Amino acid sequence: MTRRRLVPEIGLRLDQISILLFPVGVGVVVWIRADSTVLGVLAAIGLASILAGVIMTQQRRNDDRIGSITRSTGPLLVASVDIASLPEGHRRAARDTLPRLERNSPSIPLRLGVIDGRLVGDKMCGRANGAKAMKLAAQLSGIASVEAGPGRRLPFGNSLTVGLDDGTRLRFEIQARRHAVDELTAILRRAIADAPQAEDEIDHLTIEFPRRS
Repeated sequence: MTRRRLVPEIGLRLDQISILLFPVGVGVVVWIRADSTVLGVLAAIGLASILAGVIMTQQRRNDDRIGSITRSTGPLLVASVDIASLPEGHRRAARDTLPRLERNSPSIPLRLGVIDGRLVGDKMCGRANGAKAMKLAAQLSGIASVEAGPGRRLPFGNSLTVGLDDGTRLRFEIQARRHAVDELTAILRRAIADAPQAEDEIDHLTIEFPRRS
């Protein structure tokens, strides 16, 4: 179920509107507390500039990396996987890789890549995301569909849904512009068409939680 657009004329979603209004709210607070309109306006502009810079930088990085996703030696594309889209038996363990205060998060940040005939995702480990690792790998020959769509969680992001032969539908959120995600979809479809058929006994999707040494 997709989120209804509140402003159809300009195509903004609720999360995007919230991001746009946040600097305004901060500016109003500064204006009231400092009793200075100038400081309030400067605070709003400064915060809006920072947020826009962070979002645009990540979009540019992902846009640039999409073209080389099948030629890289390791996962490069920053994304997040929707925990609810993982097979039910892995969701609890996936949440446990996050820091205790973040375990209600709907998604897990990772890096995506196409390596050795598989779509690979490695969890981004660190202080913010938790030190516990998670690795998922989907055989390209076991992927039935790849679809691009609007994002639900990342402001100004887009989504990639990967449907497997067993009915699993992995959903990734990517901070990239729609045309770049459409390009990624086309690249993955070509890679899937060219992938050799895997043996029947091979698991089309593996999810592991290796211990870090």
